[in-house]
Amino acid sequence: MKKPSKPIIYTIVVTYNRLNLLKKCLSSIKNQTFPVKKIIVVDNFSTDGTRDYLKNLIKKDKKFQVIFNKDNLGMANAINLALMTIQAEDWDYVWITDDDSVADKKCLEELISNRETGDILSPIFLDIEEKNKIVFPFLDFEKKRVIKSPDEIDKKIIRGGNPFNFTLVRKDKMSFLCEDYFIRGEEIDFFLTKSFEDTRLVFVKTAKAYSLKRVNYREINFFGIKVVREEVDVKKFYYIVRNILILIKKFKKISKKRNKKIEEIEENFYFKIPLFPLFFFFSNIFSIIFVYRKIILFPILLRAYLDFYLGKLGKRL
Repeated sequence: MKKPSKPIIYTIVVTYNRLNLLKKCLSSIKNQTFPVKKIIVVDNFSTDGTRDYLKNLIKKDKKFQVIFNKDNLGMANAINLALMTIQAEDWDYVWITDDDSVADKKCLEELISNRETGDILSPIFLDIEEKNKIVFPFLDFEKKRVIKSPDEIDKKIIRGGNPFNFTLVRKDKMSFLCEDYFIRGEEIDFFLTKSFEDTRLVFVKTAKAYSLKRVNYREINFFGIKVVREEVDVKKFYYIVRNILILIKKFKKISKKRNKKIEEIEENFYFKIPLFPLFFFFSNIFSIIFVYRKIILFPILLRAYLDFYLGKLGKRL
């Protein structure tokens, strides 16, 4: 009896001006117990020596393929370039990540061994220094509780997804990403789109990846209420505000067309708020005054709203 062949895995890594992190990321991919056939690196026009490093890398190792982008147009654009390049090639799954993550050496093996449970499989994404802390807490849909630590997960497979931190996607479920966001939004768009298509998205508890980048937060106590916001610069603040508005508008419309409640897909209270743009505007005013305390963010907030209503998408700053 003929043994079933092992699935062919291609990896896509998007990088921009983080050479030291990229080296660690690529090393973790090469050291997997389940081998990948090809590693495609898309460089978003780095200026820190990344391009020279990658040029030397492809001379030494035929497993690598590099796409040098002519500008930094964001993760979605980079992944789409890679997908177009490999469209006609023979592969079964694509394993996607940003350059600021590393995978445990058995991460891919664990994802592959559980491939019958889902179409898109994500590892548990942990802080590299606090290995019992999940970087992006997620909802346990069945028990309606937020999971912040792997110790809180009481089963091997849990419904949900967190692209793109070493996320494994089956070929027939992979599609081009929406490039409206530039940064901060394309991953959520992909996740929600696939959820509406009834794609099975799961986390695999035994598969682990780690964030090499620390996310800093500002926190205040406002009349007994704890308010926490991610530390942001001007550009990040602009894209967070504009892109959340885009996502809410887009997926509320999709949920009406498909007669499927958004809450069934993503338990995010933003989708439930009436007159959300107005609420979101004043919540950001509050954050600028009391949390960030950066006056420069006021005109950025106004520009984000103006660009949203004028339909100015993609890279703007």
